[in-house]
Amino acid sequence: MLVASGVALVLGSGAVRTGMAIELAGLAGIAAGFTLWRRGRKRWSLVLAGLGFVGCLVGVVAFLGRAPGPSAAIQSLPAMLGVPVLAAALVPVRGSGSRTLVKLGVGSVFLTVLLAGFFRSAAPAVLLGATAASVVAWDAGEQAIGLGEQLGRSATTWRLELVHVGATGLVAVAAVGGVYATRTVATGTPSFAGFTATAVALLLLVVALRP
Repeated sequence: MLVASGVALVLGSGAVRTGMAIELAGLAGIAAGFTLWRRGRKRWSLVLAGLGFVGCLVGVVAFLGRAPGPSAAIQSLPAMLGVPVLAAALVPVRGSGSRTLVKLGVGSVFLTVLLAGFFRSAAPAVLLGATAASVVAWDAGEQAIGLGEQLGRSATTWRLELVHVGATGLVAVAAVGGVYATRTVATGTPSFAGFTATAVALLLLVVALRP
């Protein structure tokens, strides 16, 4: 979730950063509420979750109110909505999480990356880095849910997840760096079509390397 939020913050304007900061504070409240719910403290859990939900709404409203124009709103709104969806996938009330919500959440964040490339509102290097971060976020979410299913949500798995995220990150950085260097030498600057092809190739590579 932090990686996905980072993508939105890097690509976004000041309005996005303000809205995302408020939204992340709200999500932290919701996560704390769910933790208390699992421990049987239902009264305080409902209070925290309610405040967190209100915080998320305030974040979205703050973003829409300060967006510099329609194109900025179109680019950034998918990420603003995708981060809460990803949080809902990884901090569920019941069960071990939802892979469908992980895909929807990260896919929404990645849509912001594609739109930023289409509108030329970010440098190619930033877009490629955001692509790599989006893929890492998706893979980390899938891994976290898988570990929760195998070991239970009460198990301590952060070391395993950290190693897995590190390995995926190295693959993503190497792939993006290699493609960016090659295309820069060949054409001077990667095109949007080249960026899109790189993003798809990176996603397929990570999928192929998954156990």
